[in-house]
Amino acid sequence: MIADSVTVTVELARSIPEKTRGLSGRPALKPGHGMLFVYDQPQPIGIWMKDMRFALDILWIRDGRIAHVEKHAPPLLPSGPERVYTATGEAVLEVPAGFADQQKIRVGDRVKVDLTR
Repeated sequence: MIADSVTVTVELARSIPEKTRGLSGRPALKPGHGMLFVYDQPQPIGIWMKDMRFALDILWIRDGRIAHVEKHAPPLLPSGPERVYTATGEAVLEVPAGFADQQKIRVGDRVKVDLTR
């Protein structure tokens, strides 16, 4: 839950192959859904958009708060330069582009991750 009001249903990416694959090749994400990349400790986490078919909002989480938001990260184009979005956190949440603005998610918002479901 983000900011005590926004719930996102996530698919977890914990292993290296899951993190490497991410959301690549998928046609879209349903509204209110995302992928959560989980790490053992805070560290610089780079996200790139290889083989993506849609734009994302990327949220880095550190110490239970949103540490950085990258809005509308576009898919990597075959002709375009490769871009890696990087910030420090112990988790990264990828959601459909526009989600952060629609839900008014901001840096500093509290995040509660429930991995028991």
